Amino acid sequence: MTVAAAQPVVLLVEDEELVRVMTQRYLRARGFTVLAASTGADAVRLVADTSPHVDVVLTDVVMPGMSGPDLVRRLDPMLDEPAVIFMSGYTADKLGPLEASTEFISKPFALDALATTLVRVVDARRARP
Repeated sequence: MTVAAAQPVVLLVEDEELVRVMTQRYLRARGFTVLAASTGADAVRLVADTSPHVDVVLTDVVMPGMSGPDLVRRLDPMLDEPAVIFMSGYTADKLGPLEASTEFISKPFALDALATTLVRVVDARRARP
């Protein structure tokens, strides 16, 4: 792992409580700062209320009320160009087109694979001019 000294900040948006809690615990244990929300609307409120720095938005694609892609569009003017990782139990071909600049991870995922993806994405984001 090559993440820079500052703890990477992940905005985790997942409507399934068990997945959200386990992912949050694991990522915190791996040195990430995790801001968690159970819905897109909760994530928008969290960002609006706290104006956090976010390195990566890690969001489910299919959620009640607001999809992951819709959430990312809503957060775009509120955040400083975070990286985006979509996750879903649906295969990418069933979800339709996602932004070319985003990553995708299939659920269920191995937590170590998620952490590796996050580190790679954070390192690439921090390397941008």
